[in-house]
Amino acid sequence: MIQYLAQKSTIQHCFLMLCSVFVVIFLFYITPILSPEQRAYFAYHFADFLFLSLTLVFIVVRFYNAKRDGFEHLFWLLFGGAFIAWWLLTLIFLTLWMDLSKATQNLIGGISYFLFYALTIAAIELKSYRHANQLLSTHSSVIWLATLSFTLGAFIFLVIIPSTTTQGSVHSWPTTYLFYLLMDSYLMARWFFLAYSTRHAHSRGYFLLGLAMTNWLIADTIEAANYLTDFTLKSGGWIDWLWFTPYLLIGVALTQPFSNLQSVSINRDFSRFNLLNSPLTFIVLILVLYAITTQNKLFDGHLTNTHYSMFTGWLVLSCILAMGQIFLLIKQTAVLRFRLKESEFASSTFKQQLEQQAKKSNNSEIPIAPF
Repeated sequence: MIQYLAQKSTIQHCFLMLCSVFVVIFLFYITPILSPEQRAYFAYHFADFLFLSLTLVFIVVRFYNAKRDGFEHLFWLLFGGAFIAWWLLTLIFLTLWMDLSKATQNLIGGISYFLFYALTIAAIELKSYRHANQLLSTHSSVIWLATLSFTLGAFIFLVIIPSTTTQGSVHSWPTTYLFYLLMDSYLMARWFFLAYSTRHAHSRGYFLLGLAMTNWLIADTIEAANYLTDFTLKSGGWIDWLWFTPYLLIGVALTQPFSNLQSVSINRDFSRFNLLNSPLTFIVLILVLYAITTQNKLFDGHLTNTHYSMFTGWLVLSCILAMGQIFLLIKQTAVLRFRLKESEFASSTFKQQLEQQAKKSNNSEIPIAPF
């Protein structure tokens, strides 16, 4: 009990520290302490580093306060690793960025964001399991391979290949923003799905993380419009809070308990398959991506023969994984039907035994007539 209260107190202290920082920044925006130019400079150079640092402190506390369960620790390692990748990018941006070549900047930026998205997806996927040995099952291998191939494939198709043919910063490429919007939307859907699936347990943390990703999706959409259209984004005003509020939502989420999706299911044969991690869904998304990049004039000149070759291999791999998943689902259905027949047979046999015992009991109770 004392240990629980100490852990809760530590989490509350972290949250109060985060809230204090937000209050101070809020005062900067409602008072003339800083000019709009100074606020814009802070938002562009220091805000992400500051908020990510606070978020990492929060995650470290949750990691050490987690139950003595390697599974729970692995979740916080993956979730924390995602933010560490982003935090390191902001640290390099503050210290060494101007000394790096444009190609190196694009490489570091692309890999950092890919790791953030990939590790976050891995942390979400981990919440669909009860025990570590389930991660090595055939069913789980298909899910992990499908999710990894989709995320890595999207990164290569939309970021890596354009970096070899397109000049300038990664933030000026429409394919890069398409990757951001795709991953933001996918993570938003996954967090909200976890919130819905754990609605009878602890779902508020997942719901708040879904709201944070929704916030980032809107922010990235506005940023893409700023780079790719005539829309002008003027930093230094209240628009900056569109990039600040996701960190506050994450901070509130980290004060909540997180349940495993499968731990709230009574059924031991609960399937970890769902539409959001199915290769069939990924095939649809791949085709949609291909249609967007080939039919939209915004992407003219960004696609090469390498794109078409990569797309073919990406689609073929996803189809193979989809067929594997369908086979496993058919096999799982057959096993469940066999178990159902066994249960019906056992129930029928037990019923017959009861009827026979009842008949014997009635026969033994019949009185013998006197001679």
